[in-house]
Amino acid sequence: MVKRLLACLLGVAIALPLTGCWNYEGLDQLDIVVGIGVDYDKENRLFDVSYDIANLTGAEKKGGISSKMIHAQGKTLADAAANAKRNEADRLFFGTAHVLVLNQQLAREMGILTITETLLREGEYRETMYVVISQEKTAAEILERPEEMSGIMSVTLIDIISEDKDVTGTTLSTQLYQVYNVLNSTRKSILLPVLRRVERGENIVPDINGTAVIRGETLVGFLSPEQSRYALFIEDKLDGGVITLSLSDTPTDDLAMKIFSNKTKKSYTYEENKITVNIKTDTSVCIVENQDYMDIRNKQITEQIEETAARMIEANIKSLVSTMQHEFNADVFGFGEMIYRKDQKLWNQLSPSWDEIYPTVEVEVSAKVEVMNTAFTK
Repeated sequence: MVKRLLACLLGVAIALPLTGCWNYEGLDQLDIVVGIGVDYDKENRLFDVSYDIANLTGAEKKGGISSKMIHAQGKTLADAAANAKRNEADRLFFGTAHVLVLNQQLAREMGILTITETLLREGEYRETMYVVISQEKTAAEILERPEEMSGIMSVTLIDIISEDKDVTGTTLSTQLYQVYNVLNSTRKSILLPVLRRVERGENIVPDINGTAVIRGETLVGFLSPEQSRYALFIEDKLDGGVITLSLSDTPTDDLAMKIFSNKTKKSYTYEENKITVNIKTDTSVCIVENQDYMDIRNKQITEQIEETAARMIEANIKSLVSTMQHEFNADVFGFGEMIYRKDQKLWNQLSPSWDEIYPTVEVEVSAKVEVMNTAFTK
């Protein structure tokens, strides 16, 4: 009994000094970073980094928490972060950073792999932060909050990016760890969301403008929002959005269909030294606009709509794959990865010449569209 009591007392004595957080810092000692923009000063060979900081001390009563921007330069990203402390009383805290905006010129000339690796190496950064490319002159411009706008710009960007595939379906939301993993995988190519600033009435607001094509680790071009929608089709990541078409001879589309769901399957065959990739899509839609006043209660017309929509999807997917093969030579849809996963012996045979083989891959597309609801009104 005495021995047990002594053991308990000894355990309590050891545990008491270990309670609490050894590296605890209060919020009043930290600058909470919500977004990061990375530019590069070629003349001085310095990274020019912008930090979108949650301004907790200046919370607005009506608009909630606002933000402020801090800029710092350094020979490396870590050097820039350290230099940011020169003009700030508090240390930057990166555990809340959810979006990383990269300068398009930096992505073209220096690549993005080193930046992603650096952030993943530092334990405080989130692996799940979204990575985007700025189509403005600088990445910092995307993070700038207009005077008439309240709140934090980085939070707005996060909402725009994360919800797009469910609402408009024109870009891919890609996270930091995914960028690093894919660029170090068989694909070696990835699509990243693109942001720009546009005028909306009297305001200038952020806007998604499709996707950026990253091959190896460098930016090689852009896809339009419409092209990006079919990239989502191919990658089986489309959960919403609207597709339009016309069954008449009018120059503009007069029929709009909202996407309920989509399922895409990819496979390949290898016969007589020829690779053929098969892409099959199965899409459910609802007719939400009928400007030509077609009798959509008529089964024949509904079937015609389904057939026309299916052929349109097939044509656009084929066109996009051809662009990837012959304009960018970027295997962003993982054709090589399919072979690697299914037949490593064959992949070992093809991989040394994959850059030459990839543009010759034949692609067959089969699309099925089903109208689930015509939204008919009398």
